[in-house]
Amino acid sequence: MKKSLLFILASLFAIFTLAGCADDSNSDSNSTSASVDKSMAGTYDVTFFGSQVTNVRNPGSLAGLADVFYISNDCKKAKELYPGVIGVGGKHNCTPDKQSKLLDGKVIISIDNNGTILITSRMQMEGGAVDLSASDKYQYTEYNPTKATSGKGVKGYNYDAATNKPSAKATEFPESPFSVTKQADGTLRIDMTLVGKVVSGVATVDAKNTILLKKVNDNTTKLENKIQQPFAN
Repeated sequence: MKKSLLFILASLFAIFTLAGCADDSNSDSNSTSASVDKSMAGTYDVTFFGSQVTNVRNPGSLAGLADVFYISNDCKKAKELYPGVIGVGGKHNCTPDKQSKLLDGKVIISIDNNGTILITSRMQMEGGAVDLSASDKYQYTEYNPTKATSGKGVKGYNYDAATNKPSAKATEFPESPFSVTKQADGTLRIDMTLVGKVVSGVATVDAKNTILLKKVNDNTTKLENKIQQPFAN
């Protein structure tokens, strides 16, 4: 009886060991992210940018202005993407007179041999709603490395009007989720929500950003954190 019990325990141990090896094997496979399409690596032009305030917290005296406008370079596209949001209830208004001009919009996606995705983006806008928050006229963003097409955490540099340069220090948003989606036509879409963005004199908000991209080439050289075009004002 004792030998039988030992045999059963030994058999169970062997089963668990094999299962553990199988799990480790699957884990290793996932860590290189088999679902990641390496053809996504390269340089992209931004064709659409949109920013929508989804949550207002710690409101200041002007908090009512936080979600009045939807910042975008293409209001027609914004309405196609978010028909139940744009202009509904007097919020997230996006009209030609409040549409912003995209002066520069680039995204670099690189994927290393371990399947780790690195994303950097650079955008420069002027006119329309973006002028209500001058620091947002320039945005250079580094996304935390991820081994999947989604992740969490970004840090960004914004426009410093006093020096006419990017801000000297980055602002970190460790709780900000993001995802990259390859669309049916081969273009890419990035969805990223800035959690805890401070709009000076207005409020602290969460802002959902939508970016549509068109691939230019396979170059993955890191973007320069530098303003590319002179502002009109």
